[in-house]
Amino acid sequence: MAINNWWADDPSQRYWMEITTRAAPGYDLLAPKLDGGGLPQWSYTLVSHVQPGDRVLHYKTNLAGGGAVIGWSEAVTPPSTGTITWQARGTRGRARATAITGPSWFVALGGFNELDAWVRGRDLAAIDHQLFAVRDRLEQSYGRPVYFPFFRYRPGEIRAQQGYLVKFPLELFGLLPNLASASSAAVSEANLVEDEERPGTRAPRGAAARAQDPVLRAAIERRSLDVTKAHYVSLGAVDVDEIGKPYDLALTLDGVERHIEVKGSSLEIDTVELTLKEVLHAEDFQPTDLAVVDGISWKRMRDGSIKTSGGRLRLWRDWAPRDDSLSARKFAYSLPS
Repeated sequence: MAINNWWADDPSQRYWMEITTRAAPGYDLLAPKLDGGGLPQWSYTLVSHVQPGDRVLHYKTNLAGGGAVIGWSEAVTPPSTGTITWQARGTRGRARATAITGPSWFVALGGFNELDAWVRGRDLAAIDHQLFAVRDRLEQSYGRPVYFPFFRYRPGEIRAQQGYLVKFPLELFGLLPNLASASSAAVSEANLVEDEERPGTRAPRGAAARAQDPVLRAAIERRSLDVTKAHYVSLGAVDVDEIGKPYDLALTLDGVERHIEVKGSSLEIDTVELTLKEVLHAEDFQPTDLAVVDGISWKRMRDGSIKTSGGRLRLWRDWAPRDDSLSARKFAYSLPS
């Protein structure tokens, strides 16, 4: 079934949440490909999107006092297919009282890591407004559904979604400090969080910076595109089009079609993130340029919007990613000196 994979081009959004009654979670994700009625179900299909290195939070529903996030694990294999025999748990499934055998999705996990303090419904209810503001911003930026992990069951009570696997946005870790152990190692590998840094600050060498707030991220991307487009127009470029994926701009300069990959940051950076599709496109199509606009200034307005200005433009003409500049993650690229 079609999945709105809004996280596909953002390596920092590498978190999921399993909703389970298992006695010992953390060793695999296992779900049928079809529900009890023989139809695809999004929370099962999401298992096929988990990749090695992704983190999976585990929410147990059958606990005294209500459900809770109790721990996390890390995916160690890509998704594979197999066969599963299972009993549907919905009202119709329980009434059927017979097990179903069919195709399945499977991902091996590296073992269970229990949280020092579980995250319970009361912890979620205490941040109700902030919690669902994250959902609303994601939906505004990427459309529905975003497979958000929680819903309002009734006033004052928040529960996990009805399903098996959901997406767990990176932004939620800032609201739930009890989950720090699940995010700290992976986040430190992936990104420097721009939201917490003063614009113009020099990022540590080799750190790929990225804004967590989708409104800020979109504003920085918009400014970097505008600065880059203005530069090429000043050189005489025509037919300038914003493409988006797997590259940002297409234009004609001196009679030659040229593609531009654009990266932006509010910090001064020497490393950018590249998706696999961006790398492959730059290898397959020439001429491609890499444009980096960093040091972008920004200010949040009263209505929540972001106003940007400035930015330093650097260009690498006829660019193709060098293998020795790509990290093992295949997303962090050290800018040529």
